[in-house]
Amino acid sequence: KKCETFVRSAYENTRVYKTLDDFVRNMTKKEMPRAVIVGSPPMFRGTLQPGRDIEMQILKHFPGVALFIEKPAATGPASEIPEAFAVAKKINETGTIHSVGYMLRYLKAVQMMKQIIEENNLTVMATIARYACAYEAIAKPDWWDKSKSAGPIVEQGTHFCDLSRYFGGEVDMSTVNAHSLEWDENAGHLSKMQGDETAIPPENRIPRVTAATWKYDSGAVGSFTHLVALQGHNYSCELEVYADGYQLK
Repeated sequence: KKCETFVRSAYENTRVYKTLDDFVRNMTKKEMPRAVIVGSPPMFRGTLQPGRDIEMQILKHFPGVALFIEKPAATGPASEIPEAFAVAKKINETGTIHSVGYMLRYLKAVQMMKQIIEENNLTVMATIARYACAYEAIAKPDWWDKSKSAGPIVEQGTHFCDLSRYFGGEVDMSTVNAHSLEWDENAGHLSKMQGDETAIPPENRIPRVTAATWKYDSGAVGSFTHLVALQGHNYSCELEVYADGYQLK
């Protein structure tokens, strides 16, 4: 399909394989990858289970080759959380250079904020995060279905969960408290949806607002609000970090 468009020159020599094993079998020594980008949805990776263990397979076939994993690193039931940590531990133990697609960390503004905190020996007191998306432009049906995309916090808000921890440190998970505005509540009506939400079972429809607060291990306080509220194309995202005498935004 790519070769039928204006980007043909970038794709015309690309080979596609159904499985990683197919690629390994057909790969010459010269074709050993220098980096591997894992862009599949998180419910299909991040575990130790056959068919959902792509990271482990890559470590086996291509030891030492750099890894880029799309965000979030994994999703699934609570029973699978230890597996995700086991995968992460294995990647660390092998010394593989790796990164997860939380690109907001690398914004110049974010790095400047970190520099200000470090140079002034500041202790973060609070983080306040807000992510408001323009839902009118989101036409992908899976995005609106919790059973497929895991909802807006995993689909989008995970970036700000990561950014909050980047400044606030580890979270005391027992303190996390959240409220949501659901699709069937009076304030949850959306007037410009592009897709047909009636095709999604009611129990799988996403909330319109999710608001959470928590405590960091340091004692600092964090909060995050995600909104499916804006129309058009422009999102509105903001992170505030507070320390004694400082507001960084």
